[in-house]
Amino acid sequence: MLKKKISGFTLIELLAVIVILAVIMLIATPTVMEVIDDAKKATFKNSAHGIVKSAVYNHSLNIISGKKTGEITYTYNNGVETSEPDGHVLDYSGNKPKNGSVIVNSDGDVKLALHDGTYCAEKAYEDSEITITTKTLEECKRSMEYVDNTGAAIPEFGEGMIPIRWDEKITDEIKWVKADINEEWYDYDKQEWANVVLVNKDNRDDYKIATPGTPINEEHVMAYLVWIPRYRYELFNVNSVGNTEEIEIPIIFEDKNQTKSTGKNEDGDYKNGEWLTHPAFTFGSEELNGFWVGKFETTSKIPDDATTPTIKPGIASLRSQNIRTQFETAQKFNTQSTYGLPLTLDAHMMKNMEWGAVTYLSHSKYGKFGNSIYTGVNKEIYQNKSGSYITGSSNGTPSQSSTNTQQCAYTDIVDRENGIGACGAGASTTGNIYGIYDMSGGAYEYVMGGMYSDETKTKLLQGSAEFTKTELTLTSEDFIGSKYIDKYTYGTSYVDYSRRKLGDATGETRGWYGDFPDFVYSGSPWFARGGSCNDGTNAGAFNFISYNGDLGSVFGFRLAVSGVFPSA
Repeated sequence: MLKKKISGFTLIELLAVIVILAVIMLIATPTVMEVIDDAKKATFKNSAHGIVKSAVYNHSLNIISGKKTGEITYTYNNGVETSEPDGHVLDYSGNKPKNGSVIVNSDGDVKLALHDGTYCAEKAYEDSEITITTKTLEECKRSMEYVDNTGAAIPEFGEGMIPIRWDEKITDEIKWVKADINEEWYDYDKQEWANVVLVNKDNRDDYKIATPGTPINEEHVMAYLVWIPRYRYELFNVNSVGNTEEIEIPIIFEDKNQTKSTGKNEDGDYKNGEWLTHPAFTFGSEELNGFWVGKFETTSKIPDDATTPTIKPGIASLRSQNIRTQFETAQKFNTQSTYGLPLTLDAHMMKNMEWGAVTYLSHSKYGKFGNSIYTGVNKEIYQNKSGSYITGSSNGTPSQSSTNTQQCAYTDIVDRENGIGACGAGASTTGNIYGIYDMSGGAYEYVMGGMYSDETKTKLLQGSAEFTKTELTLTSEDFIGSKYIDKYTYGTSYVDYSRRKLGDATGETRGWYGDFPDFVYSGSPWFARGGSCNDGTNAGAFNFISYNGDLGSVFGFRLAVSGVFPSA
């Protein structure tokens, strides 16, 4: 009897089946994952809609019951919901977001940015729909913040920084109030640069939780700082021809994630008309979206005492320190308990290139040069002619031959509605109270801009700065010049401007407004900027001199803050 042959799959057929199944899986898996992804987004969106409905319902109840209908903020922190100012808890179906916030304004409009660990639910006041996108928590949080129309990077600040704005409605002389970062608190198109304050540790927590509009007590302030957003500028004098006509410097704001503009043509040469990302926004190996600058020359809590430096108006600037002492004094602002700055930030003595970045921004349409209230020679920053070196002072003119004890305070502001300038505000980089003061006159300001000791570029020339030998040697691990000093080629002549760096406001703008130009050289290896109250027409934001770095009663300095900015 013949056995019936049992047929089966050959190895090749089995492999073919496996390949077919694998192909089906490759095709089907993205579809399945997409369905799961869409379901998660829909669930999160439904929860967000429920939150909006509940928030609006609570607002309506407040109106019906006669309660105040001011702004209410609901905050989620690791899944825990809180609200200010009424403490109301929302009632809705679905899971609570992990983090984020919801704001209901006095008109009952709602905006939100909520994060569930993967997705971000966003809605602006004027939006009718909620959008769900994949974002990090930090990206989601920042989507709630106000952005002006210039493209300027959103100010980045740490927990110790309190955003402020000027409130004309307050009757007191000092009208700074806590700003709402979700509303308009800066506008570079109006030459209104973003400002923050650092306050003392005893009052810091109170300001952090205070509602927007809370007045800032001057006695609590340790420092005023101003935001300089990242930008590129159009090269206009790469050959550093002196005494050229002052022009508006073309500037375009940019983001650090954009490809940097090199300023070079196809042949690799710098050329007028090309765009250059300003070098001040590269701090060591780190690219910055911006940095903060002291609104005034550095001052001190106790006159001439550098133990606790401050940055405040209306008092004498801190002077009579050599450059190394100034460098160490600036770093004291990194003390978290005193000033509140996060450890990821880097408070340092202002560099020469950072000075250049501020002056170029001031001489663009976003600074005093672009402020239509000022015309002709008055577009130049007014001088601080205070013979006592009082910060924030102004003589109301861009040039004057001698010191003047009759100074206007920085709080003397412009009347924008009627197009009238002001003595005090004219001394700022914006022509209004939102700018930076004392950059023309006041004290000379040492900056971290030094010169190599010779052509080998192995160390910097000491002069009388009193750094240690290892601190100024490039091969040393202690070398501070890695990111804190702008280093210039060795030279023996103070009129050799070919050694300038593009963007530092020396060669390109040499002789503007008659400001004094004296480049670093072997006899004087350190830069000082701005001129002093005694320099008459030679003082100004484009003034630069060379000096030996020694202490002197006419030399102060300014703070800059860079680094990794966590969310406020």
